[in-house]
Amino acid sequence: MFVPFILPDMFRKFTWLAVLVLVISACKKDEVPTIPPTNDELLRSGSWQLTDHVQVIGANRISIYTSNYPECERDNLFIFGDSSRFIVDEGALKCFSSSPQRDTIQWALVGDTDLRIIDDLDTTKRTINSISTSEMKLRFTASNNVVNELVYTKR
Repeated sequence: MFVPFILPDMFRKFTWLAVLVLVISACKKDEVPTIPPTNDELLRSGSWQLTDHVQVIGANRISIYTSNYPECERDNLFIFGDSSRFIVDEGALKCFSSSPQRDTIQWALVGDTDLRIIDDLDTTKRTINSISTSEMKLRFTASNNVVNELVYTKR
């Protein structure tokens, strides 16, 4: 006699529990769309180190990084900061002991891909060929019409 009174009460609790689980699982959270960072945000997101310099001559791609850049330049870091300030950090190895550890230069991003480094005497123009959270490729054409690609890695 005792069992019939327990079973309906347990059945009722189980039913409510099952309904509660169904209601909670049926509620779908609105997914917030992920907005990819802009090139400007990616540039400013950390320090960049030049890791390759490729010259494109016709169908040939020739890396001139190790032959043209001494070790004291290979460890330099490039930091795109706020207020259009661009910092060149000499890294652990300096080419000249009298060089400051950090030098500040102006930079500007015109549109989404036209990067300009503004030095005292000149404005260097580079095109952002590609940029991600870990790598950036800049391109420019030298005065001899050789296309150059600079590859930077995020540090």
